[in-house]
Amino acid sequence: MLVARAALFIKGFECGPLDTFAYLVSDTVPAPNGIASACVIDCSYGSTPLLLAEISKQNFLIEKILNTHGHFDHSADNFPLQQATGAPIFIHHLDEWRLIEPYKENFPIPFPITPTKASTYLHDGDLIDVGSLRFEVIYTPGHTLGGVCFYEPRHHVLFAGDTLFKGSVGRWDFIDGNLDQLSHSLSRLMQLPDDVTVYSGHGSPTTIGDERRTNPIIRQLGI
Repeated sequence: MLVARAALFIKGFECGPLDTFAYLVSDTVPAPNGIASACVIDCSYGSTPLLLAEISKQNFLIEKILNTHGHFDHSADNFPLQQATGAPIFIHHLDEWRLIEPYKENFPIPFPITPTKASTYLHDGDLIDVGSLRFEVIYTPGHTLGGVCFYEPRHHVLFAGDTLFKGSVGRWDFIDGNLDQLSHSLSRLMQLPDDVTVYSGHGSPTTIGDERRTNPIIRQLGI
């Protein structure tokens, strides 16, 4: 998956046993040294070498590692990517325990994970700058208690993690999942403009308008 337009670059790497996307996002506007700012949204297992090869090819600098939530399939490569780039890790404080104690989760993890810690905690309404891009943090609990989405309004893109999928929504039957919270989170997302492109943790991109009109779970929830 590759999206490139003026001042926006998105490339998703589908990795790991659950086919989880790690997204490399850049404003493609080079600094005076000729290097463009970039971030990675979610670090799926095995994505690090692919991300490093791409930033070398594109002459990007990874400035931030942004976690939508702490589930192992989204954060397994936090450590190797941070070791390689020195980029700080951002996550909501209510999901940091999954980074610190990944094997405390109530399902088996089929590969080794080196624990990490947050460099910065995310809060609802925070603004995260990556070059000329500015992401708004939208707190979206329900799949996990510390789930967030990243919205870039100028380019009309949303990185939704496991909150919203094409034709579906995130599961709420894990340790700290909650359907009422998820419904409220989805209601917030459905207030975004129709033409916002949604990049989820799994599956194909979609738009807010398409999900508002056709997503069967959102319709069932009356959102």
